[in-house]
Parts: sequence; structure tokens; C-alpha cells
Amino acid sequence: GVLHTVSSLADECRDALARLAAGEARIASLGDVGDLAGVYARASERLAELRGAAAEDSERVTALAAEAAEVADAVRAVKDELDDRGSDMSNTRPLQRIRAALADIRRESAQLRVRIGVARVEMCRYEVAAAAERRSDARSGRSLARRAGG
Repeated sequence: GVLHTVSSLADECRDALARLAAGEARIASLGDVGDLAGVYARASERLAELRGAAAEDSERVTALAAEAAEVADAVRAVKDELDDRGSDMSNTRPLQRIRAALADIRRESAQLRVRIGVARVEMCRYEVAAAAERRSDARSGRSLARRAGG
């Protein structure tokens, strides 16, 4: 359900941050080559941006999960109220309220899935951009070192 999705998103965020940290370590291991300090500073800034975006996405997913739990509680309350009233089949109002609540849950669940999907796409886009920036910075750092040495 939603908690599994939140957990999966959190795992993906941790993996992305670990990859960024590994890239940062590779850049740091190159030593003082060309503008490596600038490359490192830009990569660190980008990492901070990505961590901030991941934290925002995580907060958003947590808020949506809490909202989904509230809706589920409301459905349970309506169902309990219906059960308490007994099995009076002539009164369809409780059944209509349950159907409406279930429709709301389905609608909100679909919206949550879309929002989670958007958050995942944003995370992937950040990861791809960061990786491209690191490759570009690493290449320009290496080419500067070749020109200086040759």
C-alpha cells in the first residue's frame, strides 16, 4: 500500500544519495587537478540541492500517507456506524455514504499514486542531471590537466 510505496521511495532516495556520495568521493580522490576545487564545490552544492529536494519529497509523501490514513479511518467510522444501526435494509443512506467514501478513497488513492510517480520522476531527473554534471565537470577537469601537462 501507501506505506510500502513511501518505504520504496525512501530507499530510492537513500540509494541516490549514496551514489552521489560515491561520486563525490571519486572526485575528491582525483587530487588537485585543474579546477577540481570548483568541481567539488559545484557537486557539493548540487548534492545539498538534491538532499533538500529529497527531504521535501519525503515530507510530501508522508503528508499524503497521513491523509490517506485519515480517509481510511473515516471509511471505518462510516462502516462501524452502519454496523451499529443494524441490518435495516430499507434505509440505503448508510450504504450510499459508504459507496461515496469508497469512491473518495479510490480517487484519492489514484491521486496519491500520481503524486508519488511525479516525485519519483523528479528524483530521477535530479539524479540524471547530477550525474551528467559530474561527468561534464570530471571531463573538463581532466582536459585542463592534459593541457597543463602537455
